[in-house]
Amino acid sequence: MLKTFRGGVHPNDMKEPTAGKAIVELDPSQEMVYPVAQHIGAPASPIVEVGDIVYAGQKIAEAGGFVSSPIYSSVSGTVKKIEPRRVAVGDMVNSIVIESDDQFTECEYSPVDDVTSLSREKIIDRIKEAGVVGMGGAGFPTRRSGLVRARHASRLRSGCGRAGRRNRQNGQAARLPRR
Repeated sequence: MLKTFRGGVHPNDMKEPTAGKAIVELDPSQEMVYPVAQHIGAPASPIVEVGDIVYAGQKIAEAGGFVSSPIYSSVSGTVKKIEPRRVAVGDMVNSIVIESDDQFTECEYSPVDDVTSLSREKIIDRIKEAGVVGMGGAGFPTRRSGLVRARHASRLRSGCGRAGRRNRQNGQAARLPRR
């Protein structure tokens, strides 16, 4: 029996309609829309123009301020429009519209062979450049969290949460020297 606290709100989790269903992989549509305001901070600035060919994983918008993150294309194709589009909250937001070529041609990446060779600042720079944001509703840039809480970078290096602790105990997580 699951132990819980007395009282409180226990809403129906509504899992019944999908609990027995298989996971289905969906392909992106022909037209992908990337709003440049995807978080609480300043909107990103498009760095592509109408007619440009883009690749999956290519940066299409640069971070626009202190609390902002770059945006990357998830498909390869052609930039068809840069125009305002309505987003989930009802606002009209400048958006980059890419017509997918269904090839998913990826751009070149620069992997890090040895993360232990990077300083804390370099790790935060890599996180910033990757556009990593939180999973909460605000989309707060992870690099800002790391700068606000210095311990964040060391947690990213050694693994977060239970899985990170388990990996550290098994000697699987990389550790960087403190500076």
